[in-house]
Amino acid sequence: MFILKSKINQNDTSIGVDQGGKNLASEFCSEIKNIRTLYIFFWKMINFERYPNKKILVSFCGHSLGGLFSRASLFYIINSENQDILENIVWISFFSLCSPHMGIE
Repeated sequence: MFILKSKINQNDTSIGVDQGGKNLASEFCSEIKNIRTLYIFFWKMINFERYPNKKILVSFCGHSLGGLFSRASLFYIINSENQDILENIVWISFFSLCSPHMGIE
């Protein structure tokens, strides 16, 4: 299990949900590339041929503004130009806690 505690938006949350989502998507894609490299390395060590379809299971969890950033980032991840990194991903769940998806008054 690998947990990415995103730090890309922590210094400036006033950039807006759209830009925060783009930033998070960029961070996520670079981390997935790193994870995939590690998976290939370790699976080759233990006979990768026996497990050719190893998948990376992904869940997103965000709180408050982080939930909005997470939701926005999913759009950019799924529509990204890096479709090769998505071929081994299985989307499991999306959680957002206390996130104002319908806006605030």
